[in-house]
Amino acid sequence: MVVKPSGSTTELIWMQSSKAYSPMVCRESGRITSVRAVQSLNAQLPMEVTLAGIVIGPIFGFAACFLGDLVGFLYNSYGYPYLPWIGLSLGLAAAIAGLVVGGIKTSTRGGLYAKLGLVCALTFALCTVGVNTTAFWLLYAPQVPFGRYFISRIFIQGQIFNSLFNAAVLFIAAPALERLKLIRKNG
Repeated sequence: MVVKPSGSTTELIWMQSSKAYSPMVCRESGRITSVRAVQSLNAQLPMEVTLAGIVIGPIFGFAACFLGDLVGFLYNSYGYPYLPWIGLSLGLAAAIAGLVVGGIKTSTRGGLYAKLGLVCALTFALCTVGVNTTAFWLLYAPQVPFGRYFISRIFIQGQIFNSLFNAAVLFIAAPALERLKLIRKNG
């Protein structure tokens, strides 16, 4: 669930600073992603993106991650071309996390883990496969059948391991995130 300021000065300051910080975190993650993507046709969806969607909601999370990637590229591209689908996938991942965690009501700790599992599955299917893999295939290897490219990127290049690692970190961090009131199991 999205944390809403309840009037406490500390909470209000934290929320405003997290809104300001999110684009920088997302862009830094996107910059690393863009460098790796150009080098190995690989893209990452870091935990910071998921947290942006959970903490500031799906709309602001999408905007922060997408615009953070774009502004960061304009600030310093490191000589690489702009890959708009990276920003799109980062924004989409944040929106998915915000919608699922903030929009689905649960009453148990297992419900929170089910929502996080759904976030991981949807971001893998929609962002990793639907946006990134498809865009890289269209740009770099349209002559190769998509199924072959998919198998190569996901299993041979190891994108599945990155996705599993990100999911494991999110599941391990979930109790701490609950204690910090960034996510709530009653969401």
